Amino acid sequence: MAFLLLTSLLLLFIPSPSPAKADFATARSLDALLQTYTFDLFRQRVKTGVVYAADLPGNLPGVEAYGIRFRSGSLRRRGASPMEFDFPVGTVVQPYVTRLILVLQNLGNRSADYYDYYPAGFRLVTPVLGFLAYDAAGSSNPASQKELDMVATGAAIAINFTSTIRSGDDRNALCAFFDVNGTVALGNQTARNVCKSSRQGHFALVTMESPSPPPPPPQPPGAAPGRGKKSGKWKVVVGALVGGVVGAVLLVLLVAAIIRMQKKSKIARMERRAGEEEAFGTKTVGQARMPIASAMRTAPAIENDYRPGD
Repeated sequence: MAFLLLTSLLLLFIPSPSPAKADFATARSLDALLQTYTFDLFRQRVKTGVVYAADLPGNLPGVEAYGIRFRSGSLRRRGASPMEFDFPVGTVVQPYVTRLILVLQNLGNRSADYYDYYPAGFRLVTPVLGFLAYDAAGSSNPASQKELDMVATGAAIAINFTSTIRSGDDRNALCAFFDVNGTVALGNQTARNVCKSSRQGHFALVTMESPSPPPPPPQPPGAAPGRGKKSGKWKVVVGALVGGVVGAVLLVLLVAAIIRMQKKSKIARMERRAGEEEAFGTKTVGQARMPIASAMRTAPAIENDYRPGD
């Protein structure tokens, strides 16, 4: 079961096409330079297991290097967690030495200057972090400054990028492993902003570059950019205003026509009713005309020949 787990961790990384050798050579030259400045820290009495910052020259702005000395047996039995790295129990160096010096690197804003040979279509979203092991005897004897091979025989070594993230798209980022032999591999994060490896090298989070937006459609000859869109907007506004005015006028005319028709209908009903009744004569009195009867309705009749006085 343990063998299958270790195998799955090793298969997390997918090899990419071979890198540009010139870039790899430049990166290895930087490793040698950082080792030299870090080893200067240990030419005096220092404590084992304590991280010390190297004093780098001014032509390496943004680059940081740290050194820490271990006893090989203590590192294998207890492990260690300096800075962004977690070396679990079972971490060993090959070939075996009594003491080792671990050089920790943070290339900062110079990362792309030395490690730009990751697969095309990707970009760095974190600085490149690295760790390399050396024989501690080389701190006093330059002839013994040999690089060792650090290997995790149990759980994998973890690299945590949480404190170094400089972009907000780390959720979809992949782990990039730059091996000391010049190859590059990509793999999934084992936890958020955490990559794991079974051996030493350099590491970073990379993500795919966003596709470029499509170019705008070509403008017709002689047309100024954006003029067609502005003209179209003005046409819509003017058309809406004219349509509203025309609609209001039509509504007023319709209401007036309805009122006229109602008045005409009322007058016609009054005339018809007047024609059906008996007509009276009229007489002018002052400024007014008043109806008068043209004759009496019933003529008077004498009932007998009696006359008073007869």
